[in-house]
Amino acid sequence: MMELRQTVLETAAEAALHKRADRKLPARLAGLFAGLRAKLILPYVLLTVLIAMAGVFVITRLVTSRFQERFFNQLLEASRVTADGVVRQERSHLEDLRLMAFTQGVPEAMAARDVEALKAMLLPLAVNNDIEAVTAVDLNGIEMLTLAKNPVTNDYITSQDNDFSNFALVMQIIASTQDTLGDKYAGLVRPP
Repeated sequence: MMELRQTVLETAAEAALHKRADRKLPARLAGLFAGLRAKLILPYVLLTVLIAMAGVFVITRLVTSRFQERFFNQLLEASRVTADGVVRQERSHLEDLRLMAFTQGVPEAMAARDVEALKAMLLPLAVNNDIEAVTAVDLNGIEMLTLAKNPVTNDYITSQDNDFSNFALVMQIIASTQDTLGDKYAGLVRPP
């Protein structure tokens, strides 16, 4: 009888082990979370995950906003530098213009339409000041002389008798029009 009892107990123990091993993973997890320990730990784990996600979101927003702010500041600084460069270039052009316009003999050569004398006075100034191009026009807008630097050879080529009277900038000068700032005009002109 003892043997039978022992056999029944062994069979029952084996059946319990097989039954436990046969349970699927979700059932095991449900069993784990059903305990008191799991009920206490699970809310804290979820809270930690949520706080970590919120922290990552906030940090990401701060970092990207700083990068965006830095980018906008760099754009602003680049625009300032560019504007300053344009102003410096315009000042340089005005200095060159004043130098040429007030050189002794230039007004007289223009009034007499003496192109050779004008070239003899303006070419050294253009070379010394590294001026890319200078054009002298008469009161009708007709080109008297253009000195333009060849970028390949650095020699100055000349041009004469082109009509500049149809350019808005020249038309304002010929008509002696004035705006709120006076009678000085600046602009970009592509030569004919």
